[in-house]
Amino acid sequence: MKKERFHYGNSFDQVVDIMGVAQPIRFNRQTCVDIKDNVVNEGHYFTPKGDDPCLSCTCQDGEPEMCVASLCERAQGCQHFRNNPKECCKFTCLDPVSSLTPWLVGYI
Repeated sequence: MKKERFHYGNSFDQVVDIMGVAQPIRFNRQTCVDIKDNVVNEGHYFTPKGDDPCLSCTCQDGEPEMCVASLCERAQGCQHFRNNPKECCKFTCLDPVSSLTPWLVGYI
């Protein structure tokens, strides 16, 4: 069978057989899955599953590539905090309420 390839955009090829019949064939395009289980097409930016919600990558051949991380400011007015594992730069303050509002002590 004689094969000739013709490119018609992002996702189609044609194979021409001996009879001259052209048949479109779909490429097997790779996709990625983001931190929220959404499917991401190749070439698009996404946050991959893992331990760092501040990571932004490009989906390339089904894998995260060319990743960059956002830097977060330290939690303001909070000594002890926990990072939110699902959202970038979101913190939960673990300090007792009395240490967050010392100016209220004189009014109670």
